[in-house]
Amino acid sequence: GWSAGGLWEDTKFEIKHLDNVERLAIVGDAKWEKALAALANYFTVANIKYFNLNEIDEARRWISA
Repeated sequence: GWSAGGLWEDTKFEIKHLDNVERLAIVGDAKWEKALAALANYFTVANIKYFNLNEIDEARRWISA
C-alpha cells in the first residue's frame, strides 16, 4: 500500500542516497502506480520499472541484475 508518510520517507531516502540507487522496482496492481513509476523516471537518475503483482519474481531478478 501507499501512504503520504511512506512517500515522504521514500523521498527523503532518495534525496540522501540519490547517487547510490541504480534501479528501483515498483510492484503493484493499480494503474496510478504504473503512471507514478513512469513519472518518477523524470526526477531521478535511477532506472525505475513497474511490475504487476504477478511479476514479483521478475522484478526481483531485474533489480538484482
